Amino acid sequence: TVTILKSGTATIRAFLSSSTNYTEGEKTITVTINKATPTITFNGFSRTYSPGGTFSIPAATSNSDSIFSYSVNSGTDFISISGTTVTILKAGTASIRAFQSSTTNYTEGETVVSVTIDRAIDTLTTSQSIFYKKFINGAIILFNVISSNAGIVSRIHESNNTSVVSIPSSSSPSATIVGPGKTTIKVTQPQTTNYQEVTNNN
Repeated sequence: TVTILKSGTATIRAFLSSSTNYTEGEKTITVTINKATPTITFNGFSRTYSPGGTFSIPAATSNSDSIFSYSVNSGTDFISISGTTVTILKAGTASIRAFQSSTTNYTEGETVVSVTIDRAIDTLTTSQSIFYKKFINGAIILFNVISSNAGIVSRIHESNNTSVVSIPSSSSPSATIVGPGKTTIKVTQPQTTNYQEVTNNN
């Protein structure tokens, strides 16, 4: 039985003692212990977009003791990597390469996994929530968006009762009073590169 200690080259000597009819004899052979291929475990994952957000890469594991290095394999528009820290650039799909150098007993190894940066849920707040106005025909109600992580984007504004309040243009953050009564004004912010569609009802 041969016990393997490490990769490399060794020789084995087979020896036969002399007998009544034969002299002693021997034979030497070379045996090579090749480096093994590392078994790497590294699974794909997802994170949610945040401006300038960072996170640590979930560590890859291996039966080799070589230290892993990580790099962006594809999708440099979406993430960047420094050491084991990922910086989020925008929502989308990228891939990360985990690489191990060769060691005494293992060859080099690598694997590539997918990482998805999901769109975030935006916070949409308007300058008016529940509001009351004295009926003045033709008066204007303003409800500008004052809080949104998505910044300046085109939004859609709708009144569910146009006999009370009408909105001259769906892109306009103002409404015109038409008659007394009650209505709900719905503001919809369409999906953007980094944020999901979001609505706000006033």
